[in-house]
Amino acid sequence: MALLRTATQLNTSIKRYDGCGIPCIANPLIFVQVIQQHVAYWDRDHDNIIWPQDTYIGCRDYGWGIFLSLIATIFINFGLSYPTVPGIIPDPLFRIYVDRLYKAKHGSDSMTYDNQGRFRPQQFEDIFAKYDRGHKGGLDMGDVWIFWNEQRMVFDFFGWTACALEWIATYLLLWPSDGIMKKEEVRGIYDGSIFFKRAEEIKRNRAQAAHKKHETSPGLVAKAKKLL
Repeated sequence: MALLRTATQLNTSIKRYDGCGIPCIANPLIFVQVIQQHVAYWDRDHDNIIWPQDTYIGCRDYGWGIFLSLIATIFINFGLSYPTVPGIIPDPLFRIYVDRLYKAKHGSDSMTYDNQGRFRPQQFEDIFAKYDRGHKGGLDMGDVWIFWNEQRMVFDFFGWTACALEWIATYLLLWPSDGIMKKEEVRGIYDGSIFFKRAEEIKRNRAQAAHKKHETSPGLVAKAKKLL
């Protein structure tokens, strides 16, 4: 009976999202839109609401410093809260409502997400087919500049700004050593998978560093005792 209920819930979820839902990384039994999966990393308690503290903690876990995490939190929650509010009254706590994230879609972008938050693979592929100069397997900021200029819609000042900030944020999140944002890594930004992967890598590296420091300290103490 439990399995039957689970299957029914999954079928209901798939129908709700017109057959375009995907299993959520945080909870594979929940089907979500790709645009919702895009921000699942920041929904720390999986309640479909991203509080400012969720954004801040997510940025810190990703390895960002205090100042950059605060700036990101202000921009993200201030910019995305009102479009996702289920009403006309702004949320004084600047919470982001994940179920309505598709409402925050803006113009002058790549159109990779449609108006219902579904991922459009061809539009994503077109970005790299058209703007990857030299077939590097990714985009540098010069490529992004050309993309941004060609995607701008007339008088869409908000869309211009949002698109520019999103690509700057993408570069900061990936921080490629060669300056090239690889296609598969950018895809990981779109579906949200790279946030979990990078955060886990940073957590593991911090644990290893702490363990190494713990192993080194007794040795230093022993050497100091010998000198004394």
